[in-house]
Amino acid sequence: MRNYSKIICLFVLLLIMSCTKKYNVSPDLGSYTIANGSDKEYAEAELNEVLTTNKEHNVIQPNNIIIETPEIVIRVVEPILFGTYGEKNITKQRPYKVSDLKDYYVVEGTLAYNSFGGTFLIIISKKNGKILKITHGK
Repeated sequence: MRNYSKIICLFVLLLIMSCTKKYNVSPDLGSYTIANGSDKEYAEAELNEVLTTNKEHNVIQPNNIIIETPEIVIRVVEPILFGTYGEKNITKQRPYKVSDLKDYYVVEGTLAYNSFGGTFLIIISKKNGKILKITHGK
């Protein structure tokens, strides 16, 4: 079960990184290249090592919090929400409501006064970035 949650966490982080460039959430994120050849082999070896044996030198530990502030959680969830529901739809739901609940953040969209429709809701772990729920009302 422990390896399963690490795989999900890695997937979420990779998803976040891939979505960030596409939607240009922050102009200071820089550019990237797709790894191939020996770079990709190195990445695969690191992935296999952390999934199977080596737990050292990993900031994702049971008691460490990696998403420390509401500002950080917004930077993490926005690219995911943009990719899922569309950037225009999500940005219309600003300002977001962020609830800090022990080991989790619950982030919700808001609607303008007298507006119709639903808002998103996303629940994410502060400790590993795992998304527990993502939904959008009608």
